[in-house]
Amino acid sequence: MKISSELRTIISDAYIFAREQHHEFVTPEHLLREGLNHRSVLSILITSGGNVTGIRDGLDEFLAKNVPILPEEEKKPRRRFAKKAEKAEKTDKKAKAETKPKKEEPDQNDEQEPIETLALHSVMDRTYDHCMSSDKDIIDFSDVLVSMVDETKNYCSYILRTQGIDRLHLVEVISSMR
Repeated sequence: MKISSELRTIISDAYIFAREQHHEFVTPEHLLREGLNHRSVLSILITSGGNVTGIRDGLDEFLAKNVPILPEEEKKPRRRFAKKAEKAEKTDKKAKAETKPKKEEPDQNDEQEPIETLALHSVMDRTYDHCMSSDKDIIDFSDVLVSMVDETKNYCSYILRTQGIDRLHLVEVISSMR
Protein backbone atom coordinates (compact mmCIF):
# COMPACT_ATOMS: atom_id res chain seq x y z
CA MET A 1 0.00 0.00 0.00
CA LYS A 2 1.28 3.45 -0.93
CA ILE A 3 1.05 6.77 0.87
CA SER A 4 -0.09 9.77 -1.17
CA SER A 5 2.40 12.55 -1.78
CA GLU A 6 0.15 14.99 0.08
CA LEU A 7 0.10 12.75 3.17
CA ARG A 8 3.88 12.36 3.01
CA THR A 9 4.22 16.13 2.89
CA ILE A 10 1.87 16.61 5.83
CA ILE A 11 3.72 14.02 7.92
CA SER A 12 7.04 15.63 7.08
CA ASP A 13 5.68 19.10 7.88
CA ALA A 14 4.34 17.84 11.22
CA TYR A 15 7.80 16.59 12.19
CA ILE A 16 9.40 19.84 11.07
CA PHE A 17 6.85 21.89 13.02
CA ALA A 18 7.37 19.79 16.16
CA ARG A 19 11.16 20.13 15.84
CA GLU A 20 10.96 23.90 15.27
CA GLN A 21 8.76 24.26 18.35
CA HIS A 22 11.23 22.07 20.31
CA HIS A 23 8.40 19.67 21.12
CA GLU A 24 9.47 16.39 22.63
CA PHE A 25 6.73 14.46 20.81
CA VAL A 26 4.90 14.38 17.47
CA THR A 27 1.18 13.88 18.02
CA PRO A 28 -1.93 13.45 15.88
CA GLU A 29 -2.61 17.10 16.69
CA HIS A 30 0.62 18.09 14.90
CA LEU A 31 -0.56 16.12 11.89
CA LEU A 32 -4.00 17.75 11.88
CA ARG A 33 -2.53 21.21 12.35
CA GLU A 34 -0.21 20.78 9.37
CA GLY A 35 -3.06 19.29 7.33
CA LEU A 36 -4.88 22.60 7.73
CA ASN A 37 -2.24 24.15 5.46
CA HIS A 38 -3.49 22.13 2.47
CA ARG A 39 -6.43 23.19 0.31
CA SER A 40 -7.84 19.70 -0.10
CA VAL A 41 -8.01 19.22 3.68
CA LEU A 42 -9.59 22.63 4.18
CA SER A 43 -12.12 21.85 1.47
CA ILE A 44 -13.12 18.59 3.17
CA LEU A 45 -13.42 20.20 6.60
CA ILE A 46 -15.37 23.24 5.38
CA THR A 47 -17.73 21.12 3.27
CA SER A 48 -18.26 18.87 6.30
CA GLY A 49 -19.41 21.89 8.29
CA GLY A 50 -16.25 22.37 10.32
CA ASN A 51 -15.08 25.65 11.81
CA VAL A 52 -11.49 25.68 10.50
CA THR A 53 -10.48 28.76 12.51
CA GLY A 54 -11.76 27.13 15.70
CA ILE A 55 -9.90 23.92 14.89
CA ARG A 56 -6.62 25.76 14.22
CA ASP A 57 -6.92 27.95 17.32
CA GLY A 58 -7.81 24.95 19.49
CA LEU A 59 -4.87 22.95 18.16
CA ASP A 60 -2.41 25.80 18.65
CA GLU A 61 -3.59 26.27 22.23
CA PHE A 62 -3.46 22.53 22.94
CA LEU A 63 0.03 22.12 21.50
CA ALA A 64 1.35 25.14 23.40
CA LYS A 65 -0.07 23.99 26.74
CA ASN A 66 0.15 20.19 26.60
CA VAL A 67 3.13 19.04 24.52
CA PRO A 68 6.36 18.97 26.55
CA ILE A 69 9.22 21.16 25.37
CA LEU A 70 12.72 19.69 25.21
CA PRO A 71 15.11 20.75 27.98
CA GLU A 72 17.37 23.69 27.03
CA GLU A 73 20.52 21.57 26.57
CA GLU A 74 18.76 19.41 23.96
CA LYS A 75 17.65 22.40 21.83
CA LYS A 76 21.12 23.18 20.50
CA PRO A 77 21.35 23.42 16.72
CA ARG A 78 22.97 20.72 14.66
CA ARG A 79 26.72 21.04 14.20
CA ARG A 80 27.39 17.69 12.60
CA PHE A 81 28.86 19.06 9.37
CA ALA A 82 31.10 21.61 11.10
CA LYS A 83 32.51 18.87 13.31
CA LYS A 84 33.13 16.60 10.30
CA ALA A 85 35.02 19.40 8.54
CA GLU A 86 37.21 19.97 11.62
CA LYS A 87 38.00 16.25 11.88
CA ALA A 88 38.86 16.09 8.18
CA GLU A 89 41.32 18.97 8.51
CA LYS A 90 43.03 17.38 11.53
CA THR A 91 43.27 14.04 9.78
CA ASP A 92 44.84 15.62 6.68
CA LYS A 93 47.43 17.42 8.78
CA LYS A 94 48.39 14.44 10.96
CA ALA A 95 48.79 11.62 8.51
CA LYS A 96 47.74 11.20 4.92
CA ALA A 97 49.13 7.69 4.90
CA GLU A 98 46.44 6.35 7.20
CA THR A 99 44.21 4.02 5.22
CA LYS A 100 41.32 3.29 7.57
CA PRO A 101 39.12 6.24 8.45
CA LYS A 102 38.04 6.39 12.09
CA LYS A 103 34.39 5.91 12.94
CA GLU A 104 32.71 9.19 13.65
CA GLU A 105 31.34 9.68 17.13
CA PRO A 106 27.80 11.01 17.30
CA ASP A 107 27.77 14.73 17.95
CA GLN A 108 26.51 15.46 21.44
CA ASN A 109 25.04 18.75 20.22
CA ASP A 110 22.70 17.19 17.66
CA GLU A 111 19.15 18.38 18.04
CA GLN A 112 16.91 15.62 19.35
CA GLU A 113 14.21 14.42 16.98
CA PRO A 114 10.65 14.46 18.33
CA ILE A 115 9.25 11.05 19.25
CA GLU A 116 6.01 9.69 17.81
CA THR A 117 3.34 9.19 20.44
CA LEU A 118 1.25 6.07 20.84
CA ALA A 119 -1.76 8.16 19.85
CA LEU A 120 -0.12 8.97 16.51
CA HIS A 121 0.67 5.30 15.96
CA SER A 122 -2.90 4.41 16.85
CA VAL A 123 -4.33 6.88 14.31
CA MET A 124 -1.98 5.66 11.58
CA ASP A 125 -2.64 1.99 12.39
CA ARG A 126 -6.39 2.59 12.28
CA THR A 127 -5.96 4.38 8.95
CA TYR A 128 -3.93 1.51 7.51
CA ASP A 129 -6.42 -1.12 8.73
CA HIS A 130 -9.34 0.85 7.29
CA CYS A 131 -7.63 1.20 3.91
CA MET A 132 -6.68 -2.49 3.83
CA SER A 133 -10.26 -3.56 4.56
CA SER A 134 -11.49 -1.17 1.85
CA ASP A 135 -9.02 -2.55 -0.71
CA LYS A 136 -7.53 0.89 -1.26
CA ASP A 137 -4.17 1.15 -2.96
CA ILE A 138 -3.24 4.61 -1.66
CA ILE A 139 -3.62 6.11 1.82
CA ASP A 140 -4.40 9.82 1.77
CA PHE A 141 -5.06 12.42 4.43
CA SER A 142 -8.83 12.06 4.15
CA ASP A 143 -8.41 8.51 5.51
CA VAL A 144 -6.36 9.91 8.39
CA LEU A 145 -9.09 12.47 9.14
CA VAL A 146 -11.69 9.72 9.49
CA SER A 147 -9.34 7.82 11.82
CA MET A 148 -8.78 10.95 13.90
CA VAL A 149 -12.53 11.38 14.36
CA ASP A 150 -12.85 7.67 15.28
CA GLU A 151 -10.28 7.94 18.06
CA THR A 152 -11.86 8.52 21.44
CA LYS A 153 -8.90 9.40 23.62
CA ASN A 154 -7.15 12.21 21.80
CA TYR A 155 -7.62 15.92 21.50
CA CYS A 156 -7.87 16.06 17.71
CA SER A 157 -11.02 13.92 17.84
CA TYR A 158 -12.46 16.24 20.49
CA ILE A 159 -11.61 19.44 18.60
CA LEU A 160 -12.96 18.09 15.31
CA ARG A 161 -16.24 17.08 16.94
CA THR A 162 -16.66 20.30 18.92
CA GLN A 163 -15.96 22.37 15.80
CA GLY A 164 -18.74 20.74 13.77
CA ILE A 165 -17.21 17.61 12.23
CA ASP A 166 -19.48 14.56 12.34
CA ARG A 167 -18.01 11.23 11.21
CA LEU A 168 -20.93 10.23 8.99
CA HIS A 169 -21.07 13.59 7.25
CA LEU A 170 -17.24 13.59 6.88
CA VAL A 171 -17.30 10.18 5.18
CA GLU A 172 -20.13 11.30 2.87
CA VAL A 173 -18.19 14.43 1.87
CA ILE A 174 -14.99 12.44 1.24
CA SER A 175 -16.89 9.87 -0.84
CA SER A 176 -18.53 12.55 -2.96
CA MET A 177 -15.18 14.28 -3.62
CA ARG A 178 -13.51 11.15 -4.99
